[in-house]
Parts: sequence; structure tokens; C-alpha cells
Amino acid sequence: MSSAAGEPLSAPAWRPTSRDPGGPPPLRQYRLRDGDTVENVAERFLGSAARAKEIFEANREVLSRPDLLPVGKTIVLPPKLAADELTPVQRQQ
Repeated sequence: MSSAAGEPLSAPAWRPTSRDPGGPPPLRQYRLRDGDTVENVAERFLGSAARAKEIFEANREVLSRPDLLPVGKTIVLPPKLAADELTPVQRQQ
């Protein structure tokens, strides 16, 4: 491939980075649909309706009340495992 001036284009400088295995898992996104509740979203994606408060707390800028979900808005979902369920990994030196 070449530029308009006939010079070869260089490869892009951007390269994907690997996620730090010791870091937190990436947050997933979910677009709210009609009929969703924080509890049923927690049950579906986190395995327990009891984790609804985690979803609400992670989305305070989008959700003003846990019982009022704006259809079409995108929220973030915490990792499937709760923080107290994660096992620390010892890093090799």
C-alpha cells in the first residue's frame, strides 16, 4: 500500500496490549431493555440477584435510583466473581 505521494505507508504505531493477569477483570457493558430490573440483570450476568447493589453502585452516574432503569442506556457490569470470591495470584519473579 502507498500514500498519495507514492511513498509506502508505515504500519500503525498502535498495538493491542495484553491485560495484566494480576489486574482486575475488564468491565462488561450492557444496554438496558424494557422490563429490566437491577435484580434480574444481576441474576442473569452475575449469577445472583443479591448482587444487584453492586450493579447500582457501579453505575451511579447513569442510574439515579435502583428501581428506575433508563431503557437504552448502557451500564457496566462488575466481574462475574465478587471481589471476596477472587483468589489472589502469586506473581512469579
